[in-house]
Amino acid sequence: MLGALALLVLLLVSCADDPVPPHVLVISIDTCRADHCGWLGCRTANGTSPTPALDRLARDAAGPQEATSCVPLTLPAHTTLFSGLLPDATGVAENDSFTLPAAGERGYPLIAEELRAAGYDTAAFVSGQPLERATGIDSGFRVYEAPERELVADEELRFRERDCDATTERALDWLARREGKPWFLFVHYFDPHQPWQRRAEGSALPAGPHQDYLSEIMAVDGAIGRVVQALGEDRRRTLILVLSDHGEGLGEHGEETHGHLVHEATLRVPFLMLLPEGVTSARAAFPPARLEDVAPTVRAVAGLPAQPADGRSLLLPQASADWRSSAETLYPWFQHRYAPERAFRNATLKMEESAAKRRVFAWASDAKESADLSSQRPEEAALLAAEWARWRARVKGGKAAERVPEPSSHAPYMGARVPGQGLPLAEEESVLPAAGERFPTLALLDTARSDLRAGEPAKALAKLEPVLLREPDNPALLFWTARSADMASRLTQLAAPTRGVFAARALELYAEHERRFHDPRSLDASLRVLIERHSFTGDKKDLMAVEEMASRRIQRGSAGGLTHALRGRARERAGDRNGALSDYMTALERMPEDERLAADVSRLQKMGAQPR
Repeated sequence: MLGALALLVLLLVSCADDPVPPHVLVISIDTCRADHCGWLGCRTANGTSPTPALDRLARDAAGPQEATSCVPLTLPAHTTLFSGLLPDATGVAENDSFTLPAAGERGYPLIAEELRAAGYDTAAFVSGQPLERATGIDSGFRVYEAPERELVADEELRFRERDCDATTERALDWLARREGKPWFLFVHYFDPHQPWQRRAEGSALPAGPHQDYLSEIMAVDGAIGRVVQALGEDRRRTLILVLSDHGEGLGEHGEETHGHLVHEATLRVPFLMLLPEGVTSARAAFPPARLEDVAPTVRAVAGLPAQPADGRSLLLPQASADWRSSAETLYPWFQHRYAPERAFRNATLKMEESAAKRRVFAWASDAKESADLSSQRPEEAALLAAEWARWRARVKGGKAAERVPEPSSHAPYMGARVPGQGLPLAEEESVLPAAGERFPTLALLDTARSDLRAGEPAKALAKLEPVLLREPDNPALLFWTARSADMASRLTQLAAPTRGVFAARALELYAEHERRFHDPRSLDASLRVLIERHSFTGDKKDLMAVEEMASRRIQRGSAGGLTHALRGRARERAGDRNGALSDYMTALERMPEDERLAADVSRLQKMGAQPR
């Protein structure tokens, strides 16, 4: 029956009045909760909708108007979005250390690759670092623009991003130059992701960080309105999909941001589907769409061949009794050595699992997940658990490649996920702490990072050192304690001996991080501390240490571009311009978008240096 329905959908597309293949526009609002959108019930304090442009689109939308995410993290969620496969099938588990293999090596296609092969022009305008080219998510796009990279941005301690206005201008410029050929445009807005800032569109909102978050959504709403308006006559033959990759905790269940839990605040997201003329959907508003449904839907509307997928086309009907949705986050394990969090749901119940503890919620009516129904509905819970076990045993498919992120030491996500590291065994997982039990530690980490951004690293260090004694197995906590000492050693207002004490502590903690968790990023951080210490002591032993440590890793074949760049810094300070140029050129090959490295290469070449 399903095959007949799929054939009917393809016939509807091919027999539409417009013989030209439809355009495809996918807009992703990073970190946007469903309940913060007007058409899903949100109102500001004065009774108005925060999303008037999207509300207008919702009036013409077909099918579900919200969706469920499979993972509360940007890169794995978008990999699912573009492939139709869940993270346990793609292998892309979180933002920090995974990358998509090349098309011929990964075992599954992305919709940009399929559409380009079908004659589409393809472009993406991305606003946040988690979707940079190094992740491999750009495959299939002829044009792929993301925020510019830097070698080291010491003062940032957060993702590189650009605001919605800058991204919109680039997208509009690209749209204005399209002629004739069908196109696929992906626009990604990162604004609602932390750190939140008050935008002009939300100037009348009450004070408070959660209202700042809403103002970011309001700004993106206006940007999306501009993109849709720019379609002009093309809108009638364009598939438009507007959605989010995941939501934001905003304090629910103790989680202020996202990534640690799989509760509704971070999994329920807005979703709008506007179909081109001549294409219809048999899908009802409930149950929600799923991120894995997007790629099959694009394939159906564009007339592309079907591909193996965990999702299904939203043009087809969906019986509530057959609908299932799963979610998982491994971020607590990779970053903090806490238990992974998982969830599985049907149209009625949702089962959550953490550290072998399970709870059951009536998710559709209890969005706050306030009442655990495990004891009240044990038979239904047992059936759901059995189905979940069968689901998790299915054949997964693809495998992600692994990478050491570049640059390393200022990344906002920093634990000990390194190439080759797997998940804990089931018996190990059962005794790990649950993330929900450790939110005081996570909140303290966020507070310490705020101190670092405010230029008060010694204050951050004083907060973190006592907690590290209680949680020595937490790799992110160990790293950020080291990072606090590191940044304190750079305070030029301090006397050199005091700075030296902080530098020594940083080197001690980074070395412990590398020893315990085998994390190559710790070494890069140590190299930077040594170079910085040389700047205020003049001790050439530090430059010699950089040369020795970096060379040892390079000889082992485990060095990334940043290691070469830092050895180049040390060599240049030691007067070895030729050696420095060689290192800068190697680093630039591995980080081709790094403008600072390109400038260093050009500067040394003009000075007559020759690579060796």
